[in-house]
Amino acid sequence: MHHPPVAMAVFVAAAIGKTDPMKTGLHAVRLAIVTYFIPFFFVYNPALVFQDQPLKSLYAFVLALLGIVFISGGMEGYLWLYGKLKLWARLLLIAGGFLIVFPETYTDLIGAALILLTLIVLKVKGKTAAA
Repeated sequence: MHHPPVAMAVFVAAAIGKTDPMKTGLHAVRLAIVTYFIPFFFVYNPALVFQDQPLKSLYAFVLALLGIVFISGGMEGYLWLYGKLKLWARLLLIAGGFLIVFPETYTDLIGAALILLTLIVLKVKGKTAAA
């Protein structure tokens, strides 16, 4: 007999932390959402499993790592050195993170431009808000 996944660890963690299991479960999914996408990154970019030249594999690895950082930051709503993110910044960082992971040069450039533009606007807004 098959049983549906019930995330027993979430219920244990919620009991230990004395929190609501549903809120804990949703937060856990938000934290781990990138791990659901990593296998697709390998499928879309064989260089990530060293099926190509070493420099191309290193380039793909660095882009995938950056993509994971920005997707995670967007999903969580917090980015190191920038703090809590507004919805528009979260959406742009997630989109940019996904774009730089795909193995096309133009998607890398569009994703990097989206991320850089978002980071620049956040930095400028942060300085004007602090002033």
